Amino acid sequence: MKLLINEEDIKSQVSLAKSFSIDKLNADIRRAQLRWIKWILGPTLMNSLALAYEDGTTDESEKELLEYVHPALANIAIWMYIPKANMTIEEDGISQYSSDEKKPVTQWSFKALSGNLAHAGLDGLDDLIEFLEENTGIYAWNFANTRELFITSAVIFQKYVNIKSRRLTFLSMEPLMREVERSQVKATLGPDLYDSLKSEWLASGELSANNEKLLDFIRGAIAHFSYADFIIENSMISDDQGFHLLENSTSGSTESVTAAEQSRLRSRRDLHIAKAEKYLQQLADFLYTNADDYPLYKNSDLYVEGEKPSDHLENDSDSPIFTML
Repeated sequence: MKLLINEEDIKSQVSLAKSFSIDKLNADIRRAQLRWIKWILGPTLMNSLALAYEDGTTDESEKELLEYVHPALANIAIWMYIPKANMTIEEDGISQYSSDEKKPVTQWSFKALSGNLAHAGLDGLDDLIEFLEENTGIYAWNFANTRELFITSAVIFQKYVNIKSRRLTFLSMEPLMREVERSQVKATLGPDLYDSLKSEWLASGELSANNEKLLDFIRGAIAHFSYADFIIENSMISDDQGFHLLENSTSGSTESVTAAEQSRLRSRRDLHIAKAEKYLQQLADFLYTNADDYPLYKNSDLYVEGEKPSDHLENDSDSPIFTML
């Protein structure tokens, strides 16, 4: 089942020649639908929507949802298609079509078009997520359960790391945030205090007055640690120029990241790790200074009378953590 089968629907999203047939896009529509739309909608909602769309039985809520699905799906499918648009795979190799009337676009024109389609597709996915978030009572939708986490939204994450308030970026980091909570944050709070905070948070989405004082340190560490891993591991990165997809090059093949680019990304990662470590150090010092307000911490092995955590920092001049502190 597909969510995009009519040429009018795709041509209303992307400027295409009248002679262009949607049949050329079938494989890429399916690929984009399974890779991105299914990930966001979930299989149940996606299948029910696709069935109604193919049968022509969509109700008003489904038609409204399709208005957000189609821009994302159309732009991403064409972005996937264009690297091979004028190529033919034959027994003796790969050939590229060219004639006196039609010549392949320049490298720069291709790159501009590819970037435009990718950005339009990502914007569409972000708009789709926002729409679903605002209409959870209408659609059977339950994406990443970020409400379990101490950072529950892209808006909160944005207060610590600039992700352009991208919901797609935020939701992509959900497993990274979960891991940071279970490792670095739990190790700093101690298992007893961590479990207490987590139980309180899961019960109401709020914390007591004393525990609320810890939340800013916790969120800062989670945001920076998660983003540090994200910018290296994920195929989509963001910087002051916007979003870049590392898997797509001007030739349509996998883009090789230069050593300089790798070095720049590693430097950015180190900077975010340093900021995250600083938040954890501040958290540890705050708990030590106010240990009487946190008996679960004071009674743990982490608390040693007369030994403030920051007093034991190693003086390592090569450490990005040390230089931030």
